[in-house]
Amino acid sequence: MVLADAKPLAWVHGEIKTPPLSEQAQIEAGFLLRRLQQGDPDAIVIGEVFDKKTRHTPRDVIEACKRRLSQYDQATEARS
Repeated sequence: MVLADAKPLAWVHGEIKTPPLSEQAQIEAGFLLRRLQQGDPDAIVIGEVFDKKTRHTPRDVIEACKRRLSQYDQATEARS
């Protein structure tokens, strides 16, 4: 159920069929996203989902997120 005043959830790239999360983590992530949707953010933007196996985020993931967030910013500015 989506509430009328819920903020949009924006996927800026691809789709996720099976996130690299346990079932409990998926439930918790969904709960936290819903809380964000009902709170202060204008939108929740998910730039990338990946299976993190080390303490460091791969450089290509960081660069892709920067590019996608920049594209998102440009698109939202164009709508304003």
